[in-house]
Amino acid sequence: MHSFFAQPAPKTDIMWSAVLMSLAFWLAVAVLPACAMSAIIASEGNCLADFPQQGSGNQYGQYNDPWDYLGFVMANSRPGTNSDGYGAVAYTGDSYQLEERHKWFKRVVRPADFNGVYYTGSFVRQGLLDYSYPLDVLDLAMFQMKNPSQDIAIALCHARNATGVTLGNHPFWFNYNGRTYTLMHNGNANRARAFMINRITQMNSELDWFNVHRSNYFSDADPQFWVDSEVLLHFIMSHIIASQNDTRRGIITAMQDLRFYLDTVGWGVYNYIFSDGDKLYAFRSTPITGAYSHYQLSYKDSHGFYGIRTLAPGPGFIQLRAKELVEFSRSERPLHISVDTGQYFPELGSSPEPLISGLILSPNPLPRDYALSVTLIADLPKNPRTNVEIFNLRGQLLSRLEIDNMGGDNTIEFKPGNLPTGVYLLRVRNAGYSFYKRFSVVK
Repeated sequence: MHSFFAQPAPKTDIMWSAVLMSLAFWLAVAVLPACAMSAIIASEGNCLADFPQQGSGNQYGQYNDPWDYLGFVMANSRPGTNSDGYGAVAYTGDSYQLEERHKWFKRVVRPADFNGVYYTGSFVRQGLLDYSYPLDVLDLAMFQMKNPSQDIAIALCHARNATGVTLGNHPFWFNYNGRTYTLMHNGNANRARAFMINRITQMNSELDWFNVHRSNYFSDADPQFWVDSEVLLHFIMSHIIASQNDTRRGIITAMQDLRFYLDTVGWGVYNYIFSDGDKLYAFRSTPITGAYSHYQLSYKDSHGFYGIRTLAPGPGFIQLRAKELVEFSRSERPLHISVDTGQYFPELGSSPEPLISGLILSPNPLPRDYALSVTLIADLPKNPRTNVEIFNLRGQLLSRLEIDNMGGDNTIEFKPGNLPTGVYLLRVRNAGYSFYKRFSVVK
């Protein structure tokens, strides 16, 4: 755990300060935006570093590379809005556990810090990092995720606009049975706090749950003082453990257990992104229209990775419906599941579907001076120009081929030149779509 401030004030001082600050907060809550959160998952065989940044940081609104989703959180963490701290975590492609070096946090740790802990870097403000400024925590997180040696496959990032004076920042994590589970929440679960605490205790009657599984922040064992989102994580984890560690089933049963709170208008907003280190899960409790519909959650397929984020969906985004769970895998298409019934939405497929690869490379590894056969698997319209490009792992363009009138299934013979032994990234761009694939060159 990274600490950027002094140790917290005693709990009694926090409680007295909370009373005064909560009053001020509720007078202004109507004009403050919701928390901003995003998550990214790369398809099997890729890591996030395989996707070069397209455009400058202040063009994050295009959402055509993973760094746009971090830029979204940066841009929405600023004074007067989401200024109560933020965090990011990342999983490598070969581990379901979070390493300490893959947790980055800038936190509120005392009431005086509220409305004063926000992103201070220049990535989205000036488009490029200005090294005359100290690097922000999110800058450091992004730099590590862009490093191919880190092999980051899943990342979650959240900027907080607290709905009360509670200490701690998302994503929250829970270590169990060789995995690290993480959750980010957008909304307010305080109405269900007592129910969730009592249900956790009831489901684990032989275990002193909150003493064994203490808060991520300050090792507190009293869930009455936790951020409501961390209580929600423990509630879901109780159901996952009761479901023999089946994450999808545990989430569905947890949400069915919360049905009264999900169905009652004004009794909380339970929009969240969850990960078990293997997959991402996005759940939305709020309706598309009407009360609380401004709490939104949507995702975009970028052909090689999926990006999920809050706030209004842009072009190409698929918006989650009320009480809908979407499961994102590295090797399958997203599954849309109704929490009401536990069934797949029929119009989106009734069973898991293999993810069709955007590119097939042959051979891979590639011998030196050998022609690289690139087969594009996608139902694309005819487009006047297709670009085939090769980058090194630092994102430098090494070779480019332009092809006219390519669409649908096509195979290209491309001789990229005398590339040294190493690992490279191939990108094919056609009709606004980008497909990525790693390949190796050997002697």
